[in-house]
Amino acid sequence: MKSLDTLYGLRNKFIIIGLTGRLGSGCTTVANLLTNTDFEDCGFPQPLTRNFKSNEDRKYRIVYSYLKQNWKPYTLIRASDVITAMLIRNELPDVKDFLLKVYFGQVSVIEEIIKEIKPQFEELRPKVEAIFKQGDYYKFEITNDSYSVFISEKDLAKFSNRLKESFKKLKVIHGASPYQHFGNNIRMTGNPIDDNSANFDPSNSYVIAEIINQLIKRVREENGKEARIIIDSIRNSMEARYFKERFSAFYL
Repeated sequence: MKSLDTLYGLRNKFIIIGLTGRLGSGCTTVANLLTNTDFEDCGFPQPLTRNFKSNEDRKYRIVYSYLKQNWKPYTLIRASDVITAMLIRNELPDVKDFLLKVYFGQVSVIEEIIKEIKPQFEELRPKVEAIFKQGDYYKFEITNDSYSVFISEKDLAKFSNRLKESFKKLKVIHGASPYQHFGNNIRMTGNPIDDNSANFDPSNSYVIAEIINQLIKRVREENGKEARIIIDSIRNSMEARYFKERFSAFYL
């Protein structure tokens, strides 16, 4: 019995949940719920205590009670923030040229977007460059700076949100959103604004997952090997397999 308690205790101390689904499927909503410091902040409906109408009502009461007694917040790692970090490593005029090529005919809108994001883009560049290894585009040093920029201060999360809001001004009819383009390009060439198929390298398929893995290690170091982590959002099956192969405590 004691050995079982030890086994389940280890699993309770380290767990990774990967959220996946189509855009608008609620991944971000779930991620935000799981990062709440207190259970009461989640606003879950009170369960019935009697006169249950179905087995689902009984199950919900059990789950609710368990969560209330065992609640611990998760640390959020966002794939979109990794994409943003890699985007920032490029010069802003090059980012503009890429957007003009993909979303041709929207010159004035793109110029407005670039003007809006320039101050924060340029402010974050040195912070992002400081956490990446020189000479290697996607591997970065496990430093306090990386934890701060990605996790504790949420600098990249704030800028990612700002970028997504600005990109909503673009008319995307039959194509993909900018972040979809950026992510696809990273997995193909390693650079969010390089869509040249001649530069394809299969090793880039795991670039985003590898950076997230580095962040997971950093979170564990910060918390004495104990960590509950949620990844929002995994859009690629190869990235999901990457985490399944590395962590027995990974759930998709």
